[in-house]
Amino acid sequence: MTSRFGRKPAATDDPAAAGGVEIASREGNPVRALHAGVVTSAGPQGGLGNVVIVDHGNNTLSVYGYLSSMTVSQGARVTSGAELGRVGVAPGGAAMLFLEIRIDGRSIDPVQWLRPL
Repeated sequence: MTSRFGRKPAATDDPAAAGGVEIASREGNPVRALHAGVVTSAGPQGGLGNVVIVDHGNNTLSVYGYLSSMTVSQGARVTSGAELGRVGVAPGGAAMLFLEIRIDGRSIDPVQWLRPL
């Protein structure tokens, strides 16, 4: 993990990024859904580049940023572990994934959601 929850990641000037974490990875690695849900957004969003947002129900969203490509589009239903896109390069030049979890509109530390798929 290259940035912890609650701190603005060094890779972007986007203050919204403080709600998530940055995870170092290899460029082109698959990015997979943490849980099943519906894609509510898939496209560029400011300093986070290409972003996929998945609605898991119960007012819970997962946000995946810095994607080099996206393999889903808005409205797609995804299963846990489904590929959403590929790891890209953050504005700072390093390959990484931005991950954020929102419950009832508030960001929470996503580390508790991470588990092997």
